[in-house]
Amino acid sequence: MNDETYNQSQASDQEYHSLQTELKALTEHFMPDGAMGKSLELFEEMSQKAFQLDSSLLRLSQTLGLSAKELEKVTEESFRMGDALGRTGTEVLAAINQAGQAGYGVSDAMKLASESLKAANLSGGIADADAAMEHLDHILSSFGKDSSYAASINDALAGAAASSESNFGSLLTSASLLSDSAAQAGMSFEELVGILAGAQSLIGNLETKAGSMPDLFATLQKSYGAGVNVYDILGELNQTWNTLEPDSKETFSLSIAGGGQTQLFSDIMEHWADITEASNAASDSLGSADQANAACLDSLEGKTALFQNRMEALSSTLLDSELLDFFLEIGTTGANALNAITHTLQPLNTMAAATGAYLSTKNLGRANHHSRPLEYAEPCMFCPDTGFFTGDREIHG
Repeated sequence: MNDETYNQSQASDQEYHSLQTELKALTEHFMPDGAMGKSLELFEEMSQKAFQLDSSLLRLSQTLGLSAKELEKVTEESFRMGDALGRTGTEVLAAINQAGQAGYGVSDAMKLASESLKAANLSGGIADADAAMEHLDHILSSFGKDSSYAASINDALAGAAASSESNFGSLLTSASLLSDSAAQAGMSFEELVGILAGAQSLIGNLETKAGSMPDLFATLQKSYGAGVNVYDILGELNQTWNTLEPDSKETFSLSIAGGGQTQLFSDIMEHWADITEASNAASDSLGSADQANAACLDSLEGKTALFQNRMEALSSTLLDSELLDFFLEIGTTGANALNAITHTLQPLNTMAAATGAYLSTKNLGRANHHSRPLEYAEPCMFCPDTGFFTGDREIHG
């Protein structure tokens, strides 16, 4: 080891011990119950993650025609969005690319991508952002709204779900199925969500019974005029409904809705109070989706996803570093490159520099100044077979 490298190694000792403290704080904050050990497997995949990120950036650049500077800004924002949504930067970039392919410009694509990922987090039954984006895009188109309204869609769904027996995912799917007919019937999106959430406890899964709802809306429009709001008409009809005896209600339903929608109309009338409550909740719901998403991120699964996003950002930072380029240029690759770094600059010194800087920018690296630094029994070496650093038993055990 030459004098310059030795001096650099000695100067890094303080940062190394600082990293130990930061990793312990990060473990306690993001990875309780020993989950940190498994997450260290991400180090083995650092090159792959960086290459995946580069591939996503290439596709996004081709879709939206971004310059290198614009692409850099989008990448930085993608990692920030990943922190807020519990997703990796690559997942965010893929969602932005999908929105770009649907015809949205970069700013609108980022808005729609963010809300689609949030909707996927809250939906349960919707596995990925692709399906969530298709639903949101269809609703926006039906009601003639731009991408900024996607946040209001999520808020309305989250607010209604919280005030009823329905859930976010089924409401999103049902609203997408009925958005065209509801918009044509003069309804607002919040009024549609109110009907879906308020009547769902009796009607059941509206995803399989949505066929009769557009027919009911069309029947009422034909009877009361094309320019009316069918939601308002249903409210007026409910006032009459509440004055009728049970026998008269059946005749009333048949005269208003016709034979095919009599039961659906009766169900809506019987649950109109619940519908009104759900509609009001959907309208007065600003911030509801963010609150629900925060609860998702507070789970162990959410914390794991958040940690993965930051490890992906670290992967890109490290693999772009001049130090790693040096080892790659002299023919040291893969796990050997990581071991060469840790040998030359003392255990995890390079990780200390890279991770400490990244965590500091996120105001996370100094969460616990008073934590006692952990002592390693032996130098850390990366093992490609296990995906762990050897000598880290004191951290995990």
